[in-house]
Amino acid sequence: MKHYSNNKQRGAGLIEILISVLVLSIGLLGIAAMQIRSVKNNQSALEYSIALIQQQSIKETLMLARNSALEGKFNIGLEDEAYPGINPNMPPSSKSDAEVFAENAVMAWRSSIKSLLGDSATSSIYCANAVCTIVLQWNDNRGLQASSIQTIKTETRL
Repeated sequence: MKHYSNNKQRGAGLIEILISVLVLSIGLLGIAAMQIRSVKNNQSALEYSIALIQQQSIKETLMLARNSALEGKFNIGLEDEAYPGINPNMPPSSKSDAEVFAENAVMAWRSSIKSLLGDSATSSIYCANAVCTIVLQWNDNRGLQASSIQTIKTETRL
């Protein structure tokens, strides 16, 4: 005949349950931290993709208006707020179609960059000797592994 003692433990004790809850909560906190990092890096990658698309957009515009680009009508510096190629006091009727197109294209491009990448985003175009250099800068403070100012520089031959 077997004798059963009441001293033997059956089931899990309170300390074992607390330790398992602690291990589970540390694992869940790790997963949450990875999710936050993933969202931040995805935002940074999205901004980089937008910048590349914007550069491709202005490259196509420069190729479309090649003669105006070669004449420097699209040139604008990073720090220039207004379009430097055309005198804003000049009445629109005295501007050539090429000047109006260049002015409108650059201003629309810069406006698009600011609306998509933030108000601190800026850009420049410099065309000389059939080579155009396009630079985009924006604040990428959300990215974890990048500096806060991101710059993309592209050269294209017209």
